[in-house]
Amino acid sequence: MSLPLPKPGAMQHSLTLQKRFYAPDSRGQNKTEWDSRASFAGSLESLAGIELIRARKKYARATYRVETYFTTDYTPTAGDRLLFGARTFDIGDVDNVDERNSLWRILVSEETSGASFSPAQLTNLVGWYKPAETSLITTSGNEVTKIE
Repeated sequence: MSLPLPKPGAMQHSLTLQKRFYAPDSRGQNKTEWDSRASFAGSLESLAGIELIRARKKYARATYRVETYFTTDYTPTAGDRLLFGARTFDIGDVDNVDERNSLWRILVSEETSGASFSPAQLTNLVGWYKPAETSLITTSGNEVTKIE
């Protein structure tokens, strides 16, 4: 049986593994911080069809699969994250393929927290978004008054 290695040239994405740690802020509250542990080459593929269904049995939020060569220099685990350029991916599942210490298959989801859109951007993105009226309505007794 041959080793499950990716195709030559598939490892074309430069990725950075970050581990979570907590540090106290100015008020003594624990604040989540990220420490870059390793940079490596890997393949980053979006999941679709039956691959997506199979991946979501292991990690419900999976949208991408990362493959990289196994090494003992770093160990990705669920709860860590990967950086690819300005994009951030949360790690949900890490598989040492066939337990042969040759390839890691990592299921990730793209982090979208903090994303905000203007009404014009939403209209362009989804086409059906209509911003609510910006006028105010006041009530006094049984009367309703629209303030423009």
